[in-house]
Amino acid sequence: MKTQFATAAAILALAMSGGFVNPAHAAGGSYVVLWNQNANFGNGVNSQTYQSSKSAYDDVAADDFIVPNGETWRISEVDVTGAYVGRHQGPASSVQISIYAGPKWHPKRILKSYTVSCTDNDGSFQCVLPTKKRGNPALKLNSGHYWLSVVANCRSKICGQWKWTENTSVTDYEGVWENPANGWKTACLGWDLIRGCFGGNPVDLAFDLIGTSTPSK
Repeated sequence: MKTQFATAAAILALAMSGGFVNPAHAAGGSYVVLWNQNANFGNGVNSQTYQSSKSAYDDVAADDFIVPNGETWRISEVDVTGAYVGRHQGPASSVQISIYAGPKWHPKRILKSYTVSCTDNDGSFQCVLPTKKRGNPALKLNSGHYWLSVVANCRSKICGQWKWTENTSVTDYEGVWENPANGWKTACLGWDLIRGCFGGNPVDLAFDLIGTSTPSK
């Protein structure tokens, strides 16, 4: 049966389900929540890599976070609230987690990117990141401003559309979105504010970062 793709505006208006997944505390030590935006749940925005025949719909959502001055973070896990929308309900085959450097207003350069298999709770992902030989998280970030993107890799006939749940309370800068091939006809071929692409109020995206924080050397 042919998959029916809704308009971008209709997609954004759909209410989200699915909840925050508790930290996995993967091997390597005692981890804490370094950054917490899993709250104030609103609607959702698509962030997904589809099959090749639907590649025009491939899109990416991202939100920023800050490693405070004087700290070094090792990130072991990314927990994301989201949901599958449509007749097909997943699971995603994998999830792409990317960390960007860039100016305050949008991502610019990918620093690290991981394709991982996450614990999938109806579209809410608990993603444990790679570790080094001794079990320490491989992702190390010094103080500064960064961006996180989370993309579900999934065919439309398996996942329908995966939506990253919005946080209606904005911390630092607003969430952004892009659809380079303009399949959704929003004209957001490059990074733009989510509300700039779809209308509505300023929003962030719902996620937590888990890991360790140590003083910078």
